[in-house]
Amino acid sequence: MNAKKIFYMANFFKNSVGLRTPLVFFLIAAFTMNAEAQLNSSQQYDNENDFVVETVGDNFVARITGYNGEKAEIRIPKQIRRMTIVAIGERAFYKKGFTGVTIPNSVILIGNGAFSENNITKITIGTNVMIHENSFDMGFAGFYSRNGCRAGTYIFSDNSWIIQTVTEPPPNNETVSVETPKTAKGFDLEPYAGFSVGIGLLDYGPSSLIPRLGLHLGLLTSIGSFSIGITGEGGGFLGMAYPVFEDIGITYGFYFGSFMEIYYSGFIGFGLGGGMTRGYFTTKNDMGEKYFFPFAELDILFGDQEDSISIFFRYYINDSDNFYNKFSVGIKKKGF
Repeated sequence: MNAKKIFYMANFFKNSVGLRTPLVFFLIAAFTMNAEAQLNSSQQYDNENDFVVETVGDNFVARITGYNGEKAEIRIPKQIRRMTIVAIGERAFYKKGFTGVTIPNSVILIGNGAFSENNITKITIGTNVMIHENSFDMGFAGFYSRNGCRAGTYIFSDNSWIIQTVTEPPPNNETVSVETPKTAKGFDLEPYAGFSVGIGLLDYGPSSLIPRLGLHLGLLTSIGSFSIGITGEGGGFLGMAYPVFEDIGITYGFYFGSFMEIYYSGFIGFGLGGGMTRGYFTTKNDMGEKYFFPFAELDILFGDQEDSISIFFRYYINDSDNFYNKFSVGIKKKGF
């Protein structure tokens, strides 16, 4: 409905019914808001059912905690189920394969890791949004902050962020800066932990088929497409032993060690480290022995720091001829 029709309708109610001026202005505002709502509804926001939300304080505002859609470029709605979206929670869009995102002006807070582990090269965002330094990859939070937290569209090109469009001028007429992700990202360490389950095909001296269960704890930092972690790992094992061909038994014990792990773009990585093994084996004829010696290990990892499968190669450092399986190969599964 255009302004002329609204004006005529307001005058009709005023002259024929005797309404007072405040009510006339109310009618004008109502029709104007309705026209604006129709304009906003035509924008290409994504289906609100793809987003997982939780209320914040009351039933009028909410934060996004997850995403079930399959789009590579998403446009987050300003309202979901009649609640205004004011925040995006930690890891809400972690590792979803996004290349672009549009964030509504209603959002004032974005949590740690909310959009991390994606290949986002285009971000449309509002003014003065409080962003955790690890909300996005490639140093976007630092670039956004150093450029006045201005509303606009930001593009990652040639290994640096630039501002494609802005809706307000730079503060104090300053020139827009360009930064690389290495200077913006820094070396922020964050802890990570998980369990590992593995099996050694030839392992722990005179033994084979050794299942193992372990716990790993470490610190992780990200530099561009790489994630680098330092982790400690320890656990126990139980398997079959055969010190001589005519006699078999069991072997058991524990191990511990430390490793450096490097992951690239969340799908492949390498680990290098070593530790100590304390083991025992015994047989049906009471033949037995115990051992305690160091090992070196190389891992080839498929996955990321949260969930990976690796092939490990382990070498046991000792001088005893009884431990003829000094070189071990196995598979290890890591995850939360």
